[in-house]
Amino acid sequence: HDTARFLTEHAGVKVTAGGLTQLFARLAVRLRPVVAEIKRAALSLDYLHLDETGWYQSGVLRWLWLVSHPSMSYFHVHESRGREVARGLLTNEADELFAGIAVTDFYAVYRYMEGLDHQYCWPHLVREARKLVDIEGGPLTERFLVTLVSIYHDGKRAQDSEDRGRRHGIRVRLGRLAADKKLAVHPGVARLQHRIRDLKREMLTFLDIPGLPADNNQAERDLRYAVILRKLSFQTRSDRGSRTMADMLTVSQTARKQDVPLAPFLASLDDARCRGRAPPGLLGTR
Repeated sequence: HDTARFLTEHAGVKVTAGGLTQLFARLAVRLRPVVAEIKRAALSLDYLHLDETGWYQSGVLRWLWLVSHPSMSYFHVHESRGREVARGLLTNEADELFAGIAVTDFYAVYRYMEGLDHQYCWPHLVREARKLVDIEGGPLTERFLVTLVSIYHDGKRAQDSEDRGRRHGIRVRLGRLAADKKLAVHPGVARLQHRIRDLKREMLTFLDIPGLPADNNQAERDLRYAVILRKLSFQTRSDRGSRTMADMLTVSQTARKQDVPLAPFLASLDDARCRGRAPPGLLGTR
């Protein structure tokens, strides 16, 4: 109602709340083939970022999932935060799991997906180590943090090097940090050491793949738009509304990344439908 009133009073567009609802419902139908195209294209890439955040539908907590890449974004709202949702996002129409590398945080759902190659987010681990320093500052936590950050930065430099010895040295240093019994006296450090021992190989996937991010910053940046929307609205009230919102985020963010002006693209979708033509593609301009 407020949106309809604003458009009437300030833009001279006479529209009712019901009219806006119908407009968005029709837009959702036009977006579906574009969204399906984006998901298909995503699953053909070499790597993808994944993340999720809370989203309320009629006051009930749901989850807004994101599959992201510098060239595209794909959003999906689901009532579950479980493994089956993440697997569905990474499975194509032929029921084949994504063959590239999933760049994620350490959330257990991602860790225990069989058949998926990983690159875990180093800044997440660094932030946990820094939190230990902030809460329980002392020589053990500070030494662990400084060493971890040093290995991370040296690892990113080694990634761009053709020197296999440098990359091997990063693996050795991380292994020694995880096995340092003097640091393990601190229970918080010991917990992070245990994680490194379990996931060392997947934390260092980036070393041998030029261009592969060692962080999940791309997904966190893309989710920021949804987080702002969540703070400024009552979010959604129905499954259809949630899907429309997710599809709009998918198309708007992908259009931005592809340098495609959004308004003309949406107009071209409507024109194609009226003329009985296939909808225009959004990908392939980068």
